[in-house]
Amino acid sequence: GRSSDLEAWIYVKETAFLEILEPDQINIILDNIETTNNIDFHTEELLARIAEEHIELVIAFLGRRLRKDRDMPSDSIYEGIPFKFHQLCNTLSKHPNSIVGVSRELFDENDFLFEFRGGRFINVIFPEFNSDLENTLIEQARNGGDTGIKFVLRIIRNYKGEEFLHELIKEIICSLDENDQRLESVELALDATGYVTGEFGFRDAYIRKKAEIKPWLEDEREKVRLFAERYSRTLDRQIAVEQKRAQEDIEMRKREYGESNTE
Repeated sequence: GRSSDLEAWIYVKETAFLEILEPDQINIILDNIETTNNIDFHTEELLARIAEEHIELVIAFLGRRLRKDRDMPSDSIYEGIPFKFHQLCNTLSKHPNSIVGVSRELFDENDFLFEFRGGRFINVIFPEFNSDLENTLIEQARNGGDTGIKFVLRIIRNYKGEEFLHELIKEIICSLDENDQRLESVELALDATGYVTGEFGFRDAYIRKKAEIKPWLEDEREKVRLFAERYSRTLDRQIAVEQKRAQEDIEMRKREYGESNTE
């Protein structure tokens, strides 16, 4: 049966054996894997070996899994791609154009949960940007019109406002009018903090973000400077709100539990 055939493929350890197979034979293996509910460690090991010789077949296969995931009922246990790759990223990350191409195809198919599939696809393979991915996405923002900008904005929702996003975000800003409502989405992308610790965790995160965009105030592009000025004022308000909230929480606990402020 298909499951026993798949198990046999997964435990093939000799890369040389895979090297002698033709693309049609490789696709038979990939078709088998496409039906499995998730890509586990052993499956990823096999995919990583296939990718060494047939990278485009593997990228296309992952796109098919994401479409299959999209078309499954909401209570399905099928997972198109895992939340983290352990081996496959080493090869996939060398092909940002193809990865972005698959992601853009999924976006153009009007998947309303795109950021959880096609958008996350990029995030899983590129937890941090490299220069090739950055340039590919900048090209989308710069020359892709409104659709390209929307696509890139949906991609960066999967990140946490890190500094490696900044050049891309500045390109988006330069592609928009100063009063464009999509600048609110840019601010939300920059605001994202991920997990923070301590009563003053969010305050400290916003202080850090303000320091990170300080160079924008000297940018040669007027749109970037104006955005940075507005966003800095927004961060000042958020810092003040978080400072007040944290202090009130500490005072409340001191009254209720006799705890002391260790800040």
